[in-house]
Amino acid sequence: MFLISIHKKNIITAEKSPCIDKKVIEKHLDQGYIQYSTIQFTLQNVTIPVLKNLLLTKQLKTSGKKAELIARITENFSEQEIRSSITDSFYQRTPKGEKVVKKWLEKKQIEHLSEIKKIANMILNQQFKDAMLEIRSKTSFVSATIDDNGKVSFIETPNEDIIYSSSDNMINAIPLYMKDIGTTEQRILYIAVDCILLQSNPGYVNMVIDDLHDLGYEVSEAEVLHVAQGCYNYCELLNIKETFPDDKYYFISSVHDSRTCERCRSLDKKSFAIADAKIGKTLPPFCYNCRCIIQAESIYKLSSKNKS
Repeated sequence: MFLISIHKKNIITAEKSPCIDKKVIEKHLDQGYIQYSTIQFTLQNVTIPVLKNLLLTKQLKTSGKKAELIARITENFSEQEIRSSITDSFYQRTPKGEKVVKKWLEKKQIEHLSEIKKIANMILNQQFKDAMLEIRSKTSFVSATIDDNGKVSFIETPNEDIIYSSSDNMINAIPLYMKDIGTTEQRILYIAVDCILLQSNPGYVNMVIDDLHDLGYEVSEAEVLHVAQGCYNYCELLNIKETFPDDKYYFISSVHDSRTCERCRSLDKKSFAIADAKIGKTLPPFCYNCRCIIQAESIYKLSSKNKS
């Protein structure tokens, strides 16, 4: 959505970007949905080194958090001094633009929660192919347009170039994971479905927690991570069975750093029979925020051979 993507965008960067239509920017400015950044907004969006350099011009303290640096600047510099020293400027949503975005996000959230329930019911009814198709249909791009009367409308275009095999197997992995941990809880099913829908978002864990709250369930970060990692590893197990049908085993690969627990460290390079896969025992996750992954027997042996 344009009003989301343009917010906090550096003006010079936006003008040089071949992906941003300058006419669309002008129209949003003319209709009052965005504006050039205020002094306060500019200070909030420049980097800390920029703020410190400005403070040094008057030999002022440069210690403290960003909010403290900004307060020190606003107390000791005029608006003209700030603008002459900080050349960066940004696009900022106006209250009118914020209202449009809020309305759009509320509408999208209602649709998203409805989608979680719909796909969950398909899985419960073992309509796995229907669930896969439903997931595919939710992969789209959103663009915004403004008509001559200043009305904003949104267009969703399905992205048909996406490779879907991973999401397909994630759908099949959910019942395997739930059977493994011995649960039929609806909230676990909702978490799993939401993780698939939000898997491309870096902050998906908190998003899932918020979605489950809106659905009437309180879940923890640990629960979301366990479901996400458990379903992911069952998905990988299905991928191994499809890609290497002759493989009978898989290997554990763990990360070796200061964050790695002793259990994960001890399981590195251990092999387990595919038929004996069990979450927490022979299949990750083995601990909170486990980073272990599984590797096909064929791939592991080839990799080991190349290293030797």
